[in-house]
Amino acid sequence: MKNKMIKRIILCAFILMFYVLTNKVQANSIEKIEMDIDLDENGDATVIETWQANLTQGTEGYRPFFKLQDSKILDFSVTDESERKYQLISDWNTNGSFDYKSYKCGMKETSNGVELCWGISQYGNKIYTLKYKINKLVIQYTDCQGIYFNFLKLNQDVNKVVIKIHCNNNLSVENSKIWSYGYKGTINFENGDIVLDSKGELSKSQYMVGLIKFENNIFSTNNKSNLSFEDVKKSAKSDMRIFVNVILTIISILLNPFTIFIIVILISIIKGANKKTIVEKSVSAEEPLNILQEDRRLPADDKVEYYREIPCDKDLEVTYWVCYQYYVSADSVLKKGIVGAIFLKWFKEGKIAINKNQNKKIEFKDNNYSIDLSKIEYGENEVENSLIAILKSAAGKNEILEPNELKNWCKYNYENMKNWFDNILNYTERKLLGQGLITKGYSDGIAVRNVSPKLKEEALKLKGLRRFLLDYSLISEKEYIEVQIWEEYLIFAQLLGVADKVQEQFSKLYPNFKSDTILDMSNTTSYIDNLVDCCFEGIREAERMERAHDNDGFGPNPDGAGGSSNPFGGGSAGGSSGGGFR
Repeated sequence: MKNKMIKRIILCAFILMFYVLTNKVQANSIEKIEMDIDLDENGDATVIETWQANLTQGTEGYRPFFKLQDSKILDFSVTDESERKYQLISDWNTNGSFDYKSYKCGMKETSNGVELCWGISQYGNKIYTLKYKINKLVIQYTDCQGIYFNFLKLNQDVNKVVIKIHCNNNLSVENSKIWSYGYKGTINFENGDIVLDSKGELSKSQYMVGLIKFENNIFSTNNKSNLSFEDVKKSAKSDMRIFVNVILTIISILLNPFTIFIIVILISIIKGANKKTIVEKSVSAEEPLNILQEDRRLPADDKVEYYREIPCDKDLEVTYWVCYQYYVSADSVLKKGIVGAIFLKWFKEGKIAINKNQNKKIEFKDNNYSIDLSKIEYGENEVENSLIAILKSAAGKNEILEPNELKNWCKYNYENMKNWFDNILNYTERKLLGQGLITKGYSDGIAVRNVSPKLKEEALKLKGLRRFLLDYSLISEKEYIEVQIWEEYLIFAQLLGVADKVQEQFSKLYPNFKSDTILDMSNTTSYIDNLVDCCFEGIREAERMERAHDNDGFGPNPDGAGGSSNPFGGGSAGGSSGGGFR
């Protein structure tokens, strides 16, 4: 009985090998595909595509495109190795005979795109040259110009693929950033071109997606998107569709009675793992914000009106979010500012205290001071609670935080600090969603979150407040402002990055302010600034270490300078969808 089972196993294995090998020999093969993509000044592309193939069956070649959004495929033509130009027919019939399709080409509309088709015309070794245009290939995102496109995805293997992209400007790391997805080859700058190279076989489960960021607006494109390039980049990285393609490929090859039991087990395991991944992703994923670039542009500070009230209902996290989204202050200024503002708020509330050195004098040069965290257990929200946890972790058991302790903690745990800043935005967006100031919708077929114009008004008010604080000593008609209001002003000035300048004005206008307020400006604000600087010095050191790590070759082109392609991601890009010979 045992011997019979062994014989059956061997027989099934031979049948499987025979099936795979004979199909491999009989099937059409594509030796090489080369694509030359020339971008004009409007961001439209002229594509010259050469296919080298050995054909033994079928009637036509085809090249489907889908999810083109506002782009269109135009001016399609085909020639072969004899330079014979194929006749373009307007109504292509995919069910037509071999003779009907011979030396002809055409375009066929589909439910979600278009197919470029041409007749095989003759079996054997063939070379086809396809020429067509893709208008609006370059997209004007809210923050820059770029391309996100699936250049090649076929339903059969190709032994080698090379794609070259160029324009009137030499493309290099100086003016562009490049990433690629879906295959195991490379993407690099070569002699002013961007080159995607499969570096060997491109299997039918793989695809060649290019993601290109043009640092300068070098194209006069009118193809505008409501999304930022960073939104698109995140979408490209997070896509997991390649796993489905891999599973389907395995199933199509291994459909054999002997292996069906193993396949069922594998599918169950993979499905369970994927289900968990998808659930986690759906919980953590956020739709990109739909804010047009022109909506983010605010007038210069000297063009906005003075605003005396504190906007955003005096909410620090909302203020940070609005300033971040509408570029009220630079990102680095805001990150330092929000940490410092929360420190000042806690100090004003008596939740933290400054410990001076033995001489009762704070010496900032030597970091000869510390902060007592023993009284603070909880903050007003999850953002403050997370920061308290970070600070107490850095301080250790005695809960006395010294600047160097914070610096070292940030250096070796800087991902936690980065996550904390991200969590401020996420926490605030959930709050704004609950208030109806952010609503969910769709743009360009992608789920987005729409932002109320009221938040832009808050951004303008914040710029007006900053101008008011900086110009207060120059305003001819000054109204008396209570000490408590000045304390609140100082906290928000810290967030906006102008606390030192506002402090000077306070001192000139109100000499007694120091004795009337708990915020001892000669020490407290300077201490806070110095402590935050130590925090960010640790973060900068960690970032330098990470860049050095990336430059040693870990990870596919993380900085957009080129290198290895990421074999996963990019499945959300429009463009090529199947194709080959049939």
